[in-house]
Amino acid sequence: RTRIPTRDVNRIIRSAQAAQPAPHGARVLYATQGATDPPTFTLFAN
Repeated sequence: RTRIPTRDVNRIIRSAQAAQPAPHGARVLYATQGATDPPTFTLFAN
């Protein structure tokens, strides 16, 4: 399995947020991949 670098995960999240902003001003501040099998991502939000 392939691990995605943190900077790439964050770039993908920022791109998704720009395309589809979350309601009520919620936003992901930081994201990281925790595991590869199964793929697990941790998101830190306000």
